[in-house]
Amino acid sequence: MWWNTAIILIWLCIFFTIVAVTIVCQKKKTGIAKPISIIFAGMLLAVYIGIFPRNYVSANYSANDFIRFTETFFISIADLIQVFTANNNVKELLETIRSHESFLFQQAYIFTMSVLCTVAPLLTIGTLISILMRLSAGRRYLFSFFKTVYIFSELNDRSIVLASDIKNNHPNSMIVFTDVVDHEDETSLELSNRAKSIGAILFKQDILTPKFHMHRKKAEMLFFIMGDNEAENIEHSLILIERYKNRENTRLYIFSSTRESELALTGVDKGKLKVRRINEVQSLIYRTLYEKGEKLFDKAIENDDKKNINAVVLGMGNYGTEMVKALAWFCQMDGYKLTIHAFDKDPYAESKFKALCPDLMSDKYNGKTKPGETDYSIIIHSSVDVDTSEFSDIMKTIPPATFVFISLGSDEENVKTAANMRALSIRCGFPSSIQSVVRNSEISNILSSATNHKGQTYDIDYIGDLQLAYSEHIIINSELETIARNRHVRSGYDKDLFWRYEYYYRSSVASEVHKQARNYCHVRGTDKLNEHDKDKLTAEEIDFLRCLEHCRWNAFTRGEGYICGIETDHLAKTHKCLVSYYDLPPEIQALDDIW
Repeated sequence: MWWNTAIILIWLCIFFTIVAVTIVCQKKKTGIAKPISIIFAGMLLAVYIGIFPRNYVSANYSANDFIRFTETFFISIADLIQVFTANNNVKELLETIRSHESFLFQQAYIFTMSVLCTVAPLLTIGTLISILMRLSAGRRYLFSFFKTVYIFSELNDRSIVLASDIKNNHPNSMIVFTDVVDHEDETSLELSNRAKSIGAILFKQDILTPKFHMHRKKAEMLFFIMGDNEAENIEHSLILIERYKNRENTRLYIFSSTRESELALTGVDKGKLKVRRINEVQSLIYRTLYEKGEKLFDKAIENDDKKNINAVVLGMGNYGTEMVKALAWFCQMDGYKLTIHAFDKDPYAESKFKALCPDLMSDKYNGKTKPGETDYSIIIHSSVDVDTSEFSDIMKTIPPATFVFISLGSDEENVKTAANMRALSIRCGFPSSIQSVVRNSEISNILSSATNHKGQTYDIDYIGDLQLAYSEHIIINSELETIARNRHVRSGYDKDLFWRYEYYYRSSVASEVHKQARNYCHVRGTDKLNEHDKDKLTAEEIDFLRCLEHCRWNAFTRGEGYICGIETDHLAKTHKCLVSYYDLPPEIQALDDIW
């Protein structure tokens, strides 16, 4: 009976161990519930169950049951240790089992125990190596007690680029990657080798497990939450904020574009911790307009008293949607008229954008020209594939594109479409400015100077490559963020609100991006917007600049989803100032000062 019961329990133990490991791997459980720990525990129990009957039947028969059971219990533990340390004679153990009277599952019992006893020492070695590796990472981290430490939640393409740039700029700093899983595939090995090449510490545990709070209090500590799992990113961020909110010299960056992360981070008490959400999509669009936006005005077509900016946006995904919204406020400029034609295969592309920005697409403003109001036209072509003749036919009927933005999903598709658009723009008689999103830095660098077989350059601007987007001067020390924060403070707001609430951050950044464009376009009065000459502004110039700023603010705020309302309610996204500049009372008009 003992033998039959034992083999059944062994098989059940193995079965439940496999189930537990499968669940942990699928759900990426953290803490002590690692696959190696579960396997080791399951093996311990299975081998112990297999040894126990042999020791029990060999125990002192003359003793009472309690003494015999207790003796067997401890002897079996001793044998278990010997099995896992390869110090047990497995052959003798199996022969002992075989020498007893035959039972129902004897051969299966012997086979199972022979496998378990062979695997057990190997598992011990693997577990020890794993522990030593973790101890090695922990030891190296303790030796970095006085250094500035940069801690990344995951080792991936984005994090290794940012970490490499930080290490290059700060050789004495310490880089830490967590949740580094050993995989044999080429990509994982390459990432691990790159991390080791910059001297990074690699923890297998997730970012919540290592005791980072033991770091020297006066040393800087920066966390970067940039995994692929959005829900996990938010969860980890909230836990880290709670743990480190009372620590000085600590910053947390979470890379997320979701509304959920914005709301979660806005409502939590951050204490002394400086928290920054990196909206990668919006950051790229705003930065591109800040650094290269002058091309939009250079390529504009002169037509009577206006210069026409005819923009074409291909793909209404995250990047395309953000670009349409940004162009609406960026191109609110004296002497310019903006028209946007956006294309997407989604049959609901227009409807979705209208739901996102109802007033921006309202017939009351879209395509209308009114003093003191925005001046633009946005036309969204749903159910149109850029690879079809239908798209080419539409392109021939609209005004020649002066600016083309391409974001269709993959680098390959974006590159192909950019080359096709260059050919189409030349056929239409106007070489438009073309920007295409390409994430791969190597491909981007190669293609930027690509020519055809006749030596003609494609003149395509590839944006969004990882090498630039994930650099220290963009993520941590952004020039644009610095001047936007200064503007925010000059406007009379608390400086902490700039980081705490996304609206203040985005609004201030957008205002500075537009300010640079105004200066480039030499809008009248902008040359006097400095400490020495602002008193020389005429009343007419002041009124004009305030009106222009209000038009920009109207377009920006409508792009944020706000509509005009009797009262201002930021939860309902209604604002009573979303009207023509000339419909505002003088005291509200004065709020549009831009110096």
